[in-house]
Amino acid sequence: MPGRLLVIDDDEASCRLVKAIFKADGLEVLSAFTGQTGMARVIADRPDVVLLDLHLPDSDGLEVLAKIVAETPSLPVVMLTAHGDFKTAVRATQLGAFDYLTKPVDEEELALVVRRAREKRALQIEVEELRRLVSDVGSLAAQMGPSHEIKQVIEQVNIVAASNFTVLVQGETGSGKELIAQAIHRKSERRQKTFIAIDCGAIPEQLLESELFGHEKGAFTGADRRRDGGFQLAQGGTFFLDEVGNLPVMLQAKLLRVLESRQVQSVGASKSASMDVRFVAATNHDLHAHIARGLFRADLYFRLAQYTISLPALRERVTDIAYLAARFIEEASIELRRPVQRIAPEALQLFERFASPGTLC
Repeated sequence: MPGRLLVIDDDEASCRLVKAIFKADGLEVLSAFTGQTGMARVIADRPDVVLLDLHLPDSDGLEVLAKIVAETPSLPVVMLTAHGDFKTAVRATQLGAFDYLTKPVDEEELALVVRRAREKRALQIEVEELRRLVSDVGSLAAQMGPSHEIKQVIEQVNIVAASNFTVLVQGETGSGKELIAQAIHRKSERRQKTFIAIDCGAIPEQLLESELFGHEKGAFTGADRRRDGGFQLAQGGTFFLDEVGNLPVMLQAKLLRVLESRQVQSVGASKSASMDVRFVAATNHDLHAHIARGLFRADLYFRLAQYTISLPALRERVTDIAYLAARFIEEASIELRRPVQRIAPEALQLFERFASPGTLC
């Protein structure tokens, strides 16, 4: 991979040797013979790695190291010295050196250390870009990717979030439908209130009505106390009906009444109560096909789909794959407490050629 290496060393022979070692790699090798000149080149040329001699004619190498770390904390610095001084090596590491090599330098060892340092630098640049995208905490671009397709989805979210429309999010399993619902809530005037999500396909049919509408004490066997359902818990906020295509037909009729009347009546209650809730629904089914087969009510569909957002699958936005892979590697390294590794270009090409269902979100 192309890059730039800065050697800060008053030994011109050492500088020429480093250039020869990395010439075949296409690495641009820059030289500076004093600490002052080296700092100027760090600022002006923005190298990927610095090889820094411990003894310089105008300054101590450790002082220069401290200045580089203060100027560019993520820039890997490899210390070079003709003296195998363990205490100095420890001090350099404490100041932020990436590694420490003694002269005469073993060519293979130097090549390995520089490669590792460049990989670390490249990953840090990716992480910095990720953090820049995450500066708007929880932003969809940070979670889903920077592709043109996702930018179009974000524009739709920004448009509809300011309204009180009921939104239907369509997309394959794993395409990020709940991320969209959360973003709509987060960007709306209801952001300070509760976001409640229920997966209509994950709860047994006999329990789903109570989960949605709540129940009164004694409403059925085992109902030993009153319990609020998702609709009541979401009062003032947003209620997300995930996989609404799995909602039983009987409950579809009750949901339609809720949407039309903005009133909710818990199981076993004698009267209904007013409700102020914004609804977002999601499905991975073709609801038009469900309507034609009598599995979904057409009137409910039109109530839910006041505004529709269709999410593209990952195979339709291949440019997001490298970004998502880098993000997931960082998350895995933190969770597993293991050093971060890069994904080989060949592996990324395999990912991009794979016909991914849904997405990696």
